[in-house]
Amino acid sequence: MMKHEQARKTAKTVKRTVKSAQKTARSSAETLRRKMADAAEDIEDQGRASMDRASAWASDAYESGQHAFDHARESVRKNLHSAGSSLQSMAAENPLSIAAAGLAAGFILGALVMRYGMSGSSEYDEYEDEENGDEEEYDDM
Repeated sequence: MMKHEQARKTAKTVKRTVKSAQKTARSSAETLRRKMADAAEDIEDQGRASMDRASAWASDAYESGQHAFDHARESVRKNLHSAGSSLQSMAAENPLSIAAAGLAAGFILGALVMRYGMSGSSEYDEYEDEENGDEEEYDDM
């Protein structure tokens, strides 16, 4: 009977050890779950803060770009107005110089047009003639 009693005591000790191990495992699992939840919350907060910073940066960059664009547009408008006013006053003061500049520009454009093909024929005329069947007309000339 001693062996039987010894076996019971050993079984009780094993049961207590198993219950203690289960309790420790549950406690460890709960601690791990809490730590994981806290870590997830921290990550979420960090992500939200990063998104807020990125959004603020993008907003600032947009506003800065918009301000630069508005400034450039206003500067161009003023410069064009100034150039137009200068051109008008110059034309009023020296109409002959404006006429001479116009005449020179017309002469240059006319020379370019005559030189580079607005005279009525081009390298594509031969192809067009072949398509239209007019090739013989040039051969007879």
